[in-house]
Amino acid sequence: MKTYSVLIREIIPFGQEHRIDVTPALPTVLQPGQYCLAFAPGTTQILPVPLFPCGELPDGLYLCGKSPPFWQTRESLLLQGPYGQGFIESLKVRKLAIHAVEPALESRLHLLAVQALQRGADVAWVTDQLSIELPPQVEVLKSADFLEAVAWCDACAVAIPINQLTEFQQAHSFKPAERTKIEVLLDAPMICGNSHCGVCAVETIKGWKLACKDGPVFRLEDLPRE
Repeated sequence: MKTYSVLIREIIPFGQEHRIDVTPALPTVLQPGQYCLAFAPGTTQILPVPLFPCGELPDGLYLCGKSPPFWQTRESLLLQGPYGQGFIESLKVRKLAIHAVEPALESRLHLLAVQALQRGADVAWVTDQLSIELPPQVEVLKSADFLEAVAWCDACAVAIPINQLTEFQQAHSFKPAERTKIEVLLDAPMICGNSHCGVCAVETIKGWKLACKDGPVFRLEDLPRE
């Protein structure tokens, strides 16, 4: 996997994470749901940090994630990637529903909404505690309307901590046809990007997979019913 050197131009709060404005733009496309591993050489950083695309710039890239407090503007970052499988069906449809189970993960879905609007799609964002600013064309719904949004949409993108997946499935009685159109971005510990450590293992109906390589986006129909 190639490593790219970028410069941090700005770090600002973005929802409950941070948005890192870096330049130059990467020579490879980072799709919504995919990620890069970031490391700041010359600092006390030990483990790389997964960063997700959250916006587009003509001469750079907006990334989001849990940035270490010692990252500073005008500092160099080494980005390795892109890693993983991003959203597929959610990038094609005309009616898209989006839901982050935890508000802290909303920033990782922002680019998906922006690109859907650029294609002329209708976007419904389901939340009780919106943490980021959305384009005015996005319809914001309450969590109580989530199943209605799933029934309405052609595809649904959900971001969820991996340890809440069981609870999420138990809380919603999805019909088989609804499970086929839900894509789930699992927030798991992804520190190697190449399946060397195995700490991000995910059980699927096809056996154990790795969020860092086979995900972090999975189809709900491929995850065991609880």
